[in-house]
Amino acid sequence: MGLERGISLPVVGLVPNAHIVLLQAPPTTRWDGVWSFHVRDSGHGQSRLIVRSRTSRPSGPGRLLAVVMSPWTGLATLVMERGMLLGLQERAERTVAAEAPPPDRRD
Repeated sequence: MGLERGISLPVVGLVPNAHIVLLQAPPTTRWDGVWSFHVRDSGHGQSRLIVRSRTSRPSGPGRLLAVVMSPWTGLATLVMERGMLLGLQERAERTVAAEAPPPDRRD
């Protein structure tokens, strides 16, 4: 996407084991919005990760282009977030498996 060094978003809200909120804001990025990740207990020792994002549309002439492109940018965001969430799931499950005690073997 033309970002030589990638992108980093500052943390503006953090509650351990509950949520993290990241900020997208000019001049660091071209967008103005927030991206948040929320962990919710779903019972039986399981949890659910909820991701939310909100970005404002540009003002001026770019606004029309943003409205026209909205379905495509939404699709791109969906694909990117799905890949990111699958990677998080893989790492979380690998960590849980590594921390699990070995099975009790009675030979």
